[in-house]
Amino acid sequence: MMRQSGDSDAVVLALDIGTSSTRALLFDRFGRSVPESECQIAVEMITTADGGAELATEPLFATVLQTIDAVVPKADGRAIVAVGISCFWHSLVGLDGDGAPVTPVYLWADTRSRDAVDAIRREFDPAELWRRTGCFLHSSYWPGKLRWLRERDADLFGRVREWVAFSDLLLRRLVGYRGTSVSMASSTAMMNRETCQWDALAIAAAGVDPETLAEINPMTEPLGPVAGEWAARWPGLAQTPWFAGFGDGACANVGSGGTGPNRIALTVGTSGAVRMVKPFAEVGETPGDLWTYRVDAGRAVVGAAISNGGKVPEWLAEFTGGEIGDAEWDMAAQQPVDGHGLTMLPFLAGERAPIWNDWATGAVVGMRLATTRADLIQAGMEAVTWRLALLYRALAGQADAPHEIVANGGAILRSDAWLQLLADAFEHPIIALPPDEEASARGAALLALQAAGVIGSLEEAADPAADGRVIEPDPARYAACEAAMQRQERLRATLYGADGKSVV
Repeated sequence: MMRQSGDSDAVVLALDIGTSSTRALLFDRFGRSVPESECQIAVEMITTADGGAELATEPLFATVLQTIDAVVPKADGRAIVAVGISCFWHSLVGLDGDGAPVTPVYLWADTRSRDAVDAIRREFDPAELWRRTGCFLHSSYWPGKLRWLRERDADLFGRVREWVAFSDLLLRRLVGYRGTSVSMASSTAMMNRETCQWDALAIAAAGVDPETLAEINPMTEPLGPVAGEWAARWPGLAQTPWFAGFGDGACANVGSGGTGPNRIALTVGTSGAVRMVKPFAEVGETPGDLWTYRVDAGRAVVGAAISNGGKVPEWLAEFTGGEIGDAEWDMAAQQPVDGHGLTMLPFLAGERAPIWNDWATGAVVGMRLATTRADLIQAGMEAVTWRLALLYRALAGQADAPHEIVANGGAILRSDAWLQLLADAFEHPIIALPPDEEASARGAALLALQAAGVIGSLEEAADPAADGRVIEPDPARYAACEAAMQRQERLRATLYGADGKSVV
């Protein structure tokens, strides 16, 4: 346990590494962001026609360094008592014998391993793998990716001496830590949910040498501090402990105040998810269409995610020659629910819950000569909403009654119309966090403060939802939402079968 600080001015540095941007900012011991302390830099996901989705490893590492460079001086003499990291779940990087990356960062949205996933499904029992790991067979996860990489490029695969998440690579370079956290490992579909160690059946399915998997550290222990060139670069971090990375979804829940079954976090960014946190001992078998990941060894994250969130209406706006916030976007927000007559499957990047179909693609039915760009944007926003409503219904049965829903993520916090639509489709009030609230970064900060012993529990932090707006559902709009949702489900069943697993 690190030193406890009685300095009321002490701050924590949070790193929030996402697939569209990386940011760093400072928080006080109550989880309040320090004004003017944020640095955010956009990163570019590399996509390919065959389903690739990756980030260039060295440029991403350099971007993280840039954000640290910009923010550490903003502590302005205050002690930085911990560094917490929120990093995108499911990332995969291969390192050589010297610890240097020999692959890009493969992301959850990369579907090129779908043939390998199908092969695993034929050779192994998917239900048993789900029971053991809490994760479904899908290209988002490591087993399919590892098998695909071995088959695609045996020489490259053979050069890899260790497979890690990006946050593990970052910590290896900055503080010399060799290993991974329970939180990051839980999202690989290769960690046994009971033992918090690599699962033998998942290892066999992936066809990987277990010696090449980073050791899972079940404890949340201080790491570092930085030394050598990094201590010279950041004198303010020369005595500061770092902590192993937490998954971005876990951090978003904690940063939203969603640390128990009485609060569900709804996140819509590039993708979308509904999640809640509860003690792992209270979870039992992973329910229904849901997955079980971890905050840490004691706390589970139960939920489900879609692959296509805010990126869908954004893509539609760009594809049709516009941008978010233009006149057509505003017009789309003002039209009646489902007034366009379009039925859309928003599967631009395949789909995760509840159909877990790597082969699914987007579709739009009902277009006419009179169909406008505003119609398409609205249909995209609604199509994503209907998918999230299905996931909420699956998760609501695991939550307390009553419970709250707290929304975070730039895609919805910047759109009052989308927040209203979600409340209507969910038939439940939604608390929208303040637009400048960075839930994932705040969660990383709070988890680091708790692990460092600066705070005794997450409940000591200020509740961000206290300053949120409550969006009440409009009962008059629910019937239109439900009819559109059922029409979307009929189209989905027509194309992909009753279980959603068919290939068109």
